[in-house]
Amino acid sequence: METFRYASWLPFPRDVVWRWHEQPHALTLLTPPSQHLTLLERTDAHDGTALGAGTRLKMRVRDGLLPLTILAEHTDAKPPHSFTDSMLRGPFRRWVHHHLFDVSVRHHTHGTLVTDIVHWQLPLAPVSHWFAGWMVRRKLRAMFAYRHSALLRDLLGDDAPSLPPDASLRLAGVAVE
Repeated sequence: METFRYASWLPFPRDVVWRWHEQPHALTLLTPPSQHLTLLERTDAHDGTALGAGTRLKMRVRDGLLPLTILAEHTDAKPPHSFTDSMLRGPFRRWVHHHLFDVSVRHHTHGTLVTDIVHWQLPLAPVSHWFAGWMVRRKLRAMFAYRHSALLRDLLGDDAPSLPPDASLRLAGVAVE
């Protein structure tokens, strides 16, 4: 099993960042257009929240020419600190994605450190990791760079159009491990 981490600091309060993630179309906004995400079905959590345990998303994405159907379920939520989703069906043998939101101060500005931690394993591991692990890591870096940049752009609103595509790398202090 491998672990991927991506973090960025955003100059917005944690409650604002959490509420942004509760939007019904947050995942669509965070998905690179090249993946052609189609949300096929959504079931909210037993408590009626969008991020709570029990929320299920069935979606179709495209990896190159290959369409993939993915079923994911939120397994844990601690508003406004964190939520976790797991892939129940899809291209990975195992995929557990932790979303963390920590209050943080940078340069005398209060904001939120957004951290994504993904534990993943390909089918036929460990052999598949030898052959395709490098490609998965590269795709994860690109996908999460896009996600964090998209989040920053949407939170900035009207100020965002003037930002270059890699704005989050310079404005939000992205750290990749």
